[in-house]
Amino acid sequence: MTSPGLKAPHSRRLLLLDLLLVFLSAAVLVRPLFRAKYLQLWSSIESTFISDGRFLAAHWPHPGWQPLWYCGTRFDYIYPPVLRYGTALLTNFFIPVKAYHVFTATMFCLGIAGVCFMVRTMGGTRVQGWFSAIACMLISPSFLFIKAVRYDAPYLMPQRLGVMVRYGEGPHISSLSLIPFALGFAFLGMRRGRNGSLALAAIFCALLVLTNFYGATALAIFYPILVWSFWVTARERSILLRALAIPVLAYALTAFWLTPAYLRITLYNLRYVSQPGNQYSVVLTIVAAVAFGALSVRWANRKPHEAYFVFALGSVAFMSLNVLGYYFINFRIIGEPFRLIPELDMAMLLLGIELLRRLWNKPFDTVLGIRVAHAMVILIALFAFWPERHFVRRAWEAYPPEPDFHNRVEYRMSSWMGTHLPNARTFVMGSTRFWWDAWHDNAEVGGGSDQGLINPNPSAATWEIILGPDPELSVRWLQSLGADAIVVSDAHSEDAYHDFKVPEKFARAMPVLYDDHQGNVIYRVPRRSPGLARVLDRAQLAALHPVQPATNLPLLRAYSDFIEHGPDIPATTEWDGTDSLHVHAPVRAGQSVLVQVTYDPAWRAYSGKTELPIKADPMDFMVIDAPPGTEDLTLVFTTPVGNRIGNAVSALALLLCIYLVFTSGFTDSQFYFRVLRALLRWLNRNLPAWPVPPDAERFNPERLQRAEQALRSMKMPDDDGDRYLAKHIPRLSKTLALVPPPQSTGRVLELGCYMQITPLLQRVCGYSEVRGAYYGPPGKIDRKTFDFPDGQFTCYVDHFDVERHEFPYPDNYFDLVVAGEIIEHMTYDPMWMLLESRRVLADGGYLLVSTPNVGSVTSAAKTLDGRDNPQIFFLYERPGPDRRTDIGHVREYTCYELGEAVKAAGFEVELLFTTFIDEFSEHKQLLKFLALNGYDTENRGEQTWCLARKRASLPVDRYPWFIYTP
Repeated sequence: MTSPGLKAPHSRRLLLLDLLLVFLSAAVLVRPLFRAKYLQLWSSIESTFISDGRFLAAHWPHPGWQPLWYCGTRFDYIYPPVLRYGTALLTNFFIPVKAYHVFTATMFCLGIAGVCFMVRTMGGTRVQGWFSAIACMLISPSFLFIKAVRYDAPYLMPQRLGVMVRYGEGPHISSLSLIPFALGFAFLGMRRGRNGSLALAAIFCALLVLTNFYGATALAIFYPILVWSFWVTARERSILLRALAIPVLAYALTAFWLTPAYLRITLYNLRYVSQPGNQYSVVLTIVAAVAFGALSVRWANRKPHEAYFVFALGSVAFMSLNVLGYYFINFRIIGEPFRLIPELDMAMLLLGIELLRRLWNKPFDTVLGIRVAHAMVILIALFAFWPERHFVRRAWEAYPPEPDFHNRVEYRMSSWMGTHLPNARTFVMGSTRFWWDAWHDNAEVGGGSDQGLINPNPSAATWEIILGPDPELSVRWLQSLGADAIVVSDAHSEDAYHDFKVPEKFARAMPVLYDDHQGNVIYRVPRRSPGLARVLDRAQLAALHPVQPATNLPLLRAYSDFIEHGPDIPATTEWDGTDSLHVHAPVRAGQSVLVQVTYDPAWRAYSGKTELPIKADPMDFMVIDAPPGTEDLTLVFTTPVGNRIGNAVSALALLLCIYLVFTSGFTDSQFYFRVLRALLRWLNRNLPAWPVPPDAERFNPERLQRAEQALRSMKMPDDDGDRYLAKHIPRLSKTLALVPPPQSTGRVLELGCYMQITPLLQRVCGYSEVRGAYYGPPGKIDRKTFDFPDGQFTCYVDHFDVERHEFPYPDNYFDLVVAGEIIEHMTYDPMWMLLESRRVLADGGYLLVSTPNVGSVTSAAKTLDGRDNPQIFFLYERPGPDRRTDIGHVREYTCYELGEAVKAAGFEVELLFTTFIDEFSEHKQLLKFLALNGYDTENRGEQTWCLARKRASLPVDRYPWFIYTP
């Protein structure tokens, strides 16, 4: 057996190799999950986590308020942060649904590797670590005891994976994945001198709790057993103190989120998501704990080598009592015990493999005894793994992709509301409710996490609306909660749940906004006016009472009539992000402003710089007693005091952990520092670049400034020329800044010569001979001049058609050909221009092309808007009797197309990028939308630049498929 702690450096390196291999093995098993987008799991609650990740990514970095759910609630009350922030960060590289799957798949694989880590650090052998990890990946011993769970597992898919991919338990399994690391480091950290491991144990415990509370519940069961196992087998006084330090430090790390107010509201709201515990279960737990303690003291007292076995045995005993006791003897203390089946599987497998190891290593007196023991171990292992062959063969079939999510009811309903009533609050249920915010910021009466509910009225109203037969009760509740619409799905709907028991009642009470004729109807709630604000009589408002119970129709009538038939005074609301709301309302003496957003003490109301008091009305909405006059009120959600204190505590705790990790001695800290450094290097090499506006500086600043100054000093022959030059100086100066120095001939050809940058190709860029070309009859040559204070510039401009005529220059004559804003005007054969440019260039000479980018963010914005042409410039020259019409933009190219066209002409591309044009800067905000939805944000500027070099050895494709017909 390897000594606990893996002290030898080679053992650490071997452990890291094992963890990597185990991780990759798990990644192969769940490979489709890393690539999955929408799956046919529309009834799964993973949708709410996807929606929450999308919302956070859209309102990064930290909203204080969630305005979309439950008529408004605290953002930090909804979910613990690790999963939602992990998903939101990954939305910079993937669309939200894929970001969620990548995160949970990564955590699943990490958890399998964590089992190997925990077994090794607690003293298990290398083979034992591998077998424990693979068993946790493939086997569910709970199938032997719980028939319903076994029948619900296709091909005996292990419960650890099944609950994640079929029932949306991604947060739970992500937190389970951190348990082995937390316990493994805790095992190391309870030893003297292992302060770095103690700090890492606290960090992993904090991350676990900040991921999911079912994982935290499992940790609350495992950790005391680990502490007891370590103490009873070692009997060192310092163990208990160090064991206490880990959870204390872990809570300090989580204090920024798990404030006392958060814990209070979460425990209170457990009634919405689980049944209460019973006293019988508490008594039984105490009896079991006493019995386990007495037996372990008698058998394992002062036997350090038995610590892991005591832990594994105790974990199985108490996890079985919790989970199997729920199924067979109605055991329940807190939460839903059946949710901890994956933890029970892990505990059973750890104990079972430890027993097999002991049997394998048992020193029998005879060779026959040893062989029989080994044969038994092999047979038991084969018996355990053999049934899983069915799952392994079909492991990649567990993720059926959704062929077209656009046709799903969840998408169609939410998109219709997001498009036609984007600011409306809607009542929605079923699987449609789960996905309501997956694509749009759609406000709803309900939400995706009842644990975060701070206003009980939406929950009370929900039961009456979906179950009750009285349409008046439903309508009045919807009015009272500020709902503008309700989505009703009947038995014919594709919705997975069909929550409405009497869907036909709504047709008698409300007009139809949208009917898809597939069992889904959106009704308009009759309200005096849309929006969340009402101006009401203050005295009458004070006389209203809370609607309790929810079926109390007289109280509900009184409230809804009051807010819908009060003073006919218009009031408007507008959200500024998530934490600020602007209200415009004319207020008279004796009136107040009702804002139908859930009240919280952290809200502040201001009229100008004057703070106004806020109180709660009978529906737990905000009421502001504003002074008379036309008021522009600003409501701001401020960071609560508890969170501010928690932020400071967590920051100090994190600094302490960092200090402990990196000052705990060579044997402890330096190893982990090397691991962290290696991980950071790997991430730096392999993670995609953060999506930033692709306007990176590709121009030499000195050359760019010099070119701009030279252009500004030029005076064109007429006013039109001056205006054109002034507008295009940014583009022309960039062109000059990209011009390479002269090579062998010192000659440059400018196609489409307008005498703007032409003189500067000599005076700024150093070319000895400058030639120009312009569209016209072949053979005609103009002599052009430009006067400078210190002399005159002269060049010749040849007339010909660059698409049809051979350029009137010998082969290999120029060092550079400049084709600025030319290729988009080609009407016949653009490749001819590129090929002729190649002919007249010396080998190694340069081609510089600039052109508008039809793949720019501006073109995308125009396409989405649906009115303007997506080309940057698409207008015809206005004809006139004495005016020659110039050829406009015939075909604009994407950045990629331009690069491929230049390559097809036999050039080697050295620079290919885009830049933004200030004139279209308002469209840059669309880049975030593109990134969030999985589209590439590189090369989205309006101007494309390509600098390429002639290579005589490169092949030529005369007619590239993306330019010419077959």
